[in-house]
Amino acid sequence: MITKIQRFIDVGVTYFEMKFIYRSMAELRAQLELFAREVIPAFNS
Repeated sequence: MITKIQRFIDVGVTYFEMKFIYRSMAELRAQLELFAREVIPAFNS
């Protein structure tokens, strides 16, 4: 996912809409925590 997001950034995209697919609130929370822990830090400068 980091590589895919970076490709969009490289061509000038500055806003993203993320849509998480989940079956329960617990699953959504786990996905959001993983995204926050693994993906977002790659783009914090």
